[in-house]
Amino acid sequence: MRRQAALAAFEKLRPGNRVTIEQFLASLQRHREMWAVASALGILDSAQAIAGGRARSTSEPTAQPLQTCISEMQKNNLKSAILHLLDGKTGMNHIEVTAAIIAGGLAPAGIDRPELPEKLRQPLHELVVERKLHTVGEKRRMKYLAGPGEKKSR
Repeated sequence: MRRQAALAAFEKLRPGNRVTIEQFLASLQRHREMWAVASALGILDSAQAIAGGRARSTSEPTAQPLQTCISEMQKNNLKSAILHLLDGKTGMNHIEVTAAIIAGGLAPAGIDRPELPEKLRQPLHELVVERKLHTVGEKRRMKYLAGPGEKKSR
């Protein structure tokens, strides 16, 4: 609380471009209250306040959420949803599978809608390796089909 009050007061004291840091600190020492505020701040907070940036407290959450892995239960739920969607269909690409899972309300709890396309890659790959799905096409035109597919002869 004291730190936040010190930051708020210190941000109002930003020096102009013509004042050096030494001159700025010397002028602060002449005013007891302001010097108490400045001396209470850490070096990083002081530098950021002088430079005009906002100092971020350690208790604030970071702007971007941490990337998390899906649990085994979530992965198994996605696999069963994929197999259910592709059973008897002519094939779907990655985007169509994502849209169908969202539309059908089949997304497991704990996976947000924007994360779903990225989280689907691993279960789709595992289903292909397990020979429960096979692919037709390459890269962006690739479609997933149910079943093991045909064995390619070399």
